[in-house]
Amino acid sequence: MPFPDRHYRALFESMDHGFCTIEVLFDGHGEPCDYRFLDVNGAFELQTGLRDTIGRTMRTLAPDHEAHWFRVYGRVALTGEPVHFEQRAQALGRWYDVNAFRVGEPEQRHVAVLFADITAKKEAQGALYASEARYRALAHATTHLLFRLSADGTQLIEVSGSGVPVRGLEHRPVRVSLEDYLHPDDLPRARTACEEALGGGRAGELEFRARMADLTWGWLLARIVPVRNEAGEVIEWMGSATDITARIEADEALRRSEAAHEAARLAAERANQAKDEFLAILGHELRNPLAPMLTALEVMQLRGSESREQEVLQRQVGYLTRMVDDLLDVSRITRGKVELQRRPLELSDVVVRAMEIASPLFEQRRHRGEMHLPRVGLTIDADLGRMAQVVGNLLTNAAKYSEPGSRIVISGERDRDRVRLRVRDEGIGIEPDMLPTIFEAFVQHPQTSERSAGGLGLGLAIVRSLVEAHGGTVSAESEGPGHGSVFTIELPLLVETGAADAPSKNGSLPDRPPAAAGRLRVLVVDDNEDAADMLRFGLEHLGYEVAIAPDGPSAIERAKTFDPTVAVLDIGLPVMDGYELARKLRADRGGHLRLVALTGYGQDRDRQRARLAGFDTHMVKPVDLERLQRVIEELLAPGSGNGEVRESD
Repeated sequence: MPFPDRHYRALFESMDHGFCTIEVLFDGHGEPCDYRFLDVNGAFELQTGLRDTIGRTMRTLAPDHEAHWFRVYGRVALTGEPVHFEQRAQALGRWYDVNAFRVGEPEQRHVAVLFADITAKKEAQGALYASEARYRALAHATTHLLFRLSADGTQLIEVSGSGVPVRGLEHRPVRVSLEDYLHPDDLPRARTACEEALGGGRAGELEFRARMADLTWGWLLARIVPVRNEAGEVIEWMGSATDITARIEADEALRRSEAAHEAARLAAERANQAKDEFLAILGHELRNPLAPMLTALEVMQLRGSESREQEVLQRQVGYLTRMVDDLLDVSRITRGKVELQRRPLELSDVVVRAMEIASPLFEQRRHRGEMHLPRVGLTIDADLGRMAQVVGNLLTNAAKYSEPGSRIVISGERDRDRVRLRVRDEGIGIEPDMLPTIFEAFVQHPQTSERSAGGLGLGLAIVRSLVEAHGGTVSAESEGPGHGSVFTIELPLLVETGAADAPSKNGSLPDRPPAAAGRLRVLVVDDNEDAADMLRFGLEHLGYEVAIAPDGPSAIERAKTFDPTVAVLDIGLPVMDGYELARKLRADRGGHLRLVALTGYGQDRDRQRARLAGFDTHMVKPVDLERLQRVIEELLAPGSGNGEVRESD
């Protein structure tokens, strides 16, 4: 049914919507089954994709076109009632917004159709629906709280998830009152954070305490972000709140644990410091009486007086001295405060020095010592004194725990790049459960009530610490009680160094004084009268001229007339201590006076203070006359005044 009027035709062709007139076709049963196109406008082809449609039926153009289109248009043609609907044309792959109405006489069965392709709109609606569906599913699936706020932040629009009760929402917006949910102590922070976020239109985050679902206080981490329209204006806020109570409680527990650990560490440090101070005082108090006893015995020996009683006293004083040294040594060694004076050594020289240390106990208990190691070829980089102490401790240990007259064997060998030394005894052996702890401090083999072996259980702890300080290892083996023990030390072999240094020899006291001794004057300052007298007698016997003073002021006055070359000062003096006295003597007498600190204090800080006070040498009581004589001779040797404190203890 073409439009006869050209004005209407122009309007018909100018429309953006598709337009057509159709004749609805019915089958023999009076059911609409197809329609024929009578006229179409220019937009028709763009809206449908169909071409050359005039006079042709829809079944011809699109055989799979859905039957419901025929039924709708047939009803309009028969009833004359216009319709408006949205429908997908599956065969054309498009969605349409359709207006259909009857034109012409009823018997013509003509229908005009005005339609628009709304496929893009429907796809956008589908995408939006899918997005909203995913959001809803996520909101219902999450265990966190999700919420929407109005643009001004005063209305709670929607809440999803769980964790925090929102009273009175009931699927409609409600006024938000922070007081209803937040802990009173956190309200000021929360208000400030909200005001900053709302005022600046930017995301915000805050941790705070809130009422949880069970109405207890819990911790939440809340975040809000603005939702903006096309103009960039905030139209609402989206937020989430996560229950972080478990994390906060774990952090708090960790902080408490760390605080407790720190408190325990500080307490341990204080206890360790108190222990060190106690050991320092104990060493001082024990060494002070030992010093005159040892010197008195040496003076008696120098005078040619010998007796069984002297031997007993000599042995017991030596025993007490070693025990005090062990007690202080283990404290210094375990704290890494021992400096090793390492040099190339033959293992045989170390063993010889160690045998000298252990020989008094070997002689007392009538043990037979055997050495099986080459004179040269087992070279190590070690501190002779400390390594001799290690081997001496093992020999002494073997001697203590072996029956009198036993055989003790010390052997050495090379194993590739290692030197191995063994001390084997025929003693009481070691219980299997003792082997893992035998090198711990204060661990001792079970003893009888008589404590025949004695000791503090420090010797093997010192052995392990010193061996490890030399880069070696030490181990113990035993087949059990009554089967003896084997202690093995392994140290790195030092190769291609040439001959090792010859060991220094420890001879007995000289039968006559050194040639220079008669021209040397020594000032001894000690408030312990016995210690001062015994030291004076010993030094005088060696040929020195000696003066004594009991305290600092009298020592300063005595030095003016005596003009000493060497001053041997106790530290714990009345009126002024030895450090102050040393500074005054150094200021009065100049650099030619040699100062020796002879004290019961042997901690590292004591040596440091001695250096700062101007002492040339620091010695720990008790000291034998031979060592003191050797130190004096070294101090007066040409080139000895290098400004460093010698550690001669």
